[in-house]
Amino acid sequence: GWLPNGLIPLFTTLLIVNFAFNGTEMIGIAAGETENPEKNVPKAIHAAVWRLIIFFVGTIVVISSLLPYSDAGLNAGGHGGLSSSPFVTVFNLMGIPYAEDFIRFVIITALLSTANSGLYAASRMMWALSAQNQLPRVFAKVSKSGVPVVAVWVTMIGGLPGLLSEQFGADVIFKNLMGVAAFTMVIVWMSICWSQFNFRRQWLRQGRSASELKFRTPWFPLVPILGFICCTATGLSMAADPEMLSGFIGCLLFMATCYASYYWLYHNKT
Repeated sequence: GWLPNGLIPLFTTLLIVNFAFNGTEMIGIAAGETENPEKNVPKAIHAAVWRLIIFFVGTIVVISSLLPYSDAGLNAGGHGGLSSSPFVTVFNLMGIPYAEDFIRFVIITALLSTANSGLYAASRMMWALSAQNQLPRVFAKVSKSGVPVVAVWVTMIGGLPGLLSEQFGADVIFKNLMGVAAFTMVIVWMSICWSQFNFRRQWLRQGRSASELKFRTPWFPLVPILGFICCTATGLSMAADPEMLSGFIGCLLFMATCYASYYWLYHNKT
């Protein structure tokens, strides 16, 4: 049946769901280096939406149609880990051999893709901040081919603690790392929704029309408003999980430090 454990589990998993959707905003980051962005960026946005519907929503529909909810968790049947994944369970029921090995291959491929896109986005952000004098100028250094070398190396070195965490309380550290990544993405999407809302209002106030825009947000202003509200609720859900509370507090302190340092640098320069 629908919602066998009520509405609360739906909200407590929103942050993890947001973590899984992490990365779609990189279309905007890549737009600055895209040839013919008026054509290719809307094309990429539409493709991303359809892929999310097919591979995320479609997968959930298939699994929930084939398995009872009690057998779809990672700890179903008293077992844990990859072998009890709902994907493996479905493949085994269909009689597909080497299901666990197949899922491992898919996960490794997805991890490599995620690491590659994360390295691209993080290094480009550091380069952009450096170019705007919000980070030391050394991060703006690029190679002959236009690659921000220093930013790439710093990003790669910064990812090493994530690999080492497996040896020191892997479950707690991983959950907090995932929560921190998801929370920061929630903040990013809140800023995207807020910026889109203000941008359209300013655009219309200047006497221009929405038809002049090469790509228009559908159902404006409902989409950015709902997006902002849902992201706010998702971010606050992190504070409701005792294991993620430390990560939530750490994120708030880090954001406060960033704003304070920017405020201090801005006023010193002016």
